[in-house]
Amino acid sequence: MIPAPRLLILVAAWAFLGLIVSIWPAIAAAWTLTGAALLIASAIDAWQVIRTPAPTIQRRVSPAVAVQQAAKIVVTLISQYTRPVRIQVFDRPQAAADIEGLPATVRLTADTGAEIRYSLTPQARGWLNFDAVDLRIESPMALWQRRVQVPLADAVRVLPDFSLLALKGQDLDARLARSDGFRRIRRRGLGTDFHQLREYQPGDAMSQIDWKATARHNDLISREYEAEKGQQVLLLLDASRRMRSADDGLSHFDATMMSALRLAHIALTKGDRVGCLTFGGVQRWVPPQPGRSASSAILHALFDIFPSLEPPDYIHAAYEVLRRTSRRTLVVLITNLRDEDNEELIPAARIIARHHLLLVTSLREGLLHEIEQSPITTFDDAATYLSTLHYQAAREKSLRALRQHVSHVVDAPAGQLAPMMISHYLAIKEAQEL
Repeated sequence: MIPAPRLLILVAAWAFLGLIVSIWPAIAAAWTLTGAALLIASAIDAWQVIRTPAPTIQRRVSPAVAVQQAAKIVVTLISQYTRPVRIQVFDRPQAAADIEGLPATVRLTADTGAEIRYSLTPQARGWLNFDAVDLRIESPMALWQRRVQVPLADAVRVLPDFSLLALKGQDLDARLARSDGFRRIRRRGLGTDFHQLREYQPGDAMSQIDWKATARHNDLISREYEAEKGQQVLLLLDASRRMRSADDGLSHFDATMMSALRLAHIALTKGDRVGCLTFGGVQRWVPPQPGRSASSAILHALFDIFPSLEPPDYIHAAYEVLRRTSRRTLVVLITNLRDEDNEELIPAARIIARHHLLLVTSLREGLLHEIEQSPITTFDDAATYLSTLHYQAAREKSLRALRQHVSHVVDAPAGQLAPMMISHYLAIKEAQEL
């Protein structure tokens, strides 16, 4: 129970009247009677609001929403009163979220309920739980407000922002082509499925030329082939402690996860089967599968994963890949390499390469570029700059050693990671390496 603004105003007015009584004692009796009336009225009003039950409440919310995307939520109050009741409503999401439209005040009558619509924008992926709805029920004379907590549990999945993933075919390819870091890597090789005839282009193999069509058109005509469909792609995603670092407020795990989801979307649109396996303390497995079912399964497998405190175990991850996949697969290892990793990563790469094709993708920290571009004005700045150069040199040496054993290696900052991964994937498809 808390006093309402009306009661506070009345008490303040009665206190001010007491000051007048001190100057003009003749109205002391009236002042006393006024105080007694206010006391009795407030007591009666408090008793009535205590006896007023909370309304029946229902909440409608989508079972899954996207991070940093507004979701509409509806709270319905069902009246069970014989008189009008004024109620202020607060909802209680148990996670960081921006809310618009609350608190809301409604007036319930004997025969009508009320419906409150508000907007909620979650700021982090994972589970968003609701445990109760908070109410402030106003007394009949508006002198008191009674706080009531109505238990009402709901759990909502907050998925990664998949707005880019919703783009289809050429729209997505065009956006990637405009992205920094996107390039098509051309390799020798042909697809296996005939697609169409087209004019001859320099570099086309002699076996591509359709001599019958060439004779009809009196010009060189080549056959164009599509890459084989129905191949397998496995996203091997590092969820160890090193992925807890962040650039511009986005953790390395979130950056690599979104890049993996974009690659998965491209692979699925190309007709391939896509699966996912995480390692480094948190292990989730989604078997390779085609179409929307794969996209949905991967999203729901990754949305509530956060990097652990354990180190990455590449050897164990490699054996898990072999144990779970027998068919030849493009394994896309997505991690954040360190110069000391090759002692374990190179043996792990050899284990995977016995049966599968490996693409190693490493996220390059954006902080390194910032340090290199920052002015050097103090001794500490110089020391930081030199240590960064030393770290970069050791990292490049490690990448060169890795490339001697793995033919496909990507090292890129977060903004270029997805386009570069997709470039290598398309090149592998074109070259029939899988």
